[in-house]
Amino acid sequence: YTANWSGPTRIIGSAQYSHSGNAAFPAGGDVFVEGGELYTASGATYADQHFYFAGFGGKSASYRTGGNPGIYFEGPVTLMDTTRIMHDNDGYLVFKGGVDGKGGFELTNCGRLLFPVPCSFEGGIKTDAGSLCVQAENTGTLGSGPVVATGNSAKYDVCALRFYYNYNEGRAMLTHPNVFTVSGR
Repeated sequence: YTANWSGPTRIIGSAQYSHSGNAAFPAGGDVFVEGGELYTASGATYADQHFYFAGFGGKSASYRTGGNPGIYFEGPVTLMDTTRIMHDNDGYLVFKGGVDGKGGFELTNCGRLLFPVPCSFEGGIKTDAGSLCVQAENTGTLGSGPVVATGNSAKYDVCALRFYYNYNEGRAMLTHPNVFTVSGR
């Protein structure tokens, strides 16, 4: 479907915004997920809006996928606090516009987080429950907070952290300014 409104969009409290396709968000308006849930049902979505993820009433903001969908955040993403990412299957989030803010990510179940550009978010990344991977590509970075990846023996021995670099630019190593922990269960 097509979003037939303009201006900012707010997903607040227990509300869920389910979308599919590129016209699912209004043109020209920021998207605020404030304790609500952004849900991608299927397919790839490209969004150029500025997304803000924040808690509301003691509930953290979240993003969830069903099937095997993904969303390409072409515009910036700001994390105000911890944002839960829940994938029902092999969903993915690609942060092409970068990620900033005081918050971080908590990735549960399957799925991937891909960071192709430098990011400055401070809250770190925590993965668990068989997450497929957190991936830095080219000049991508994982923010400045701690990165903690633990495996789940029911699905995978160790949570995968994958790093891809553009060797033509001479970048062959990831540097991270905080604690980096990878462990199995």
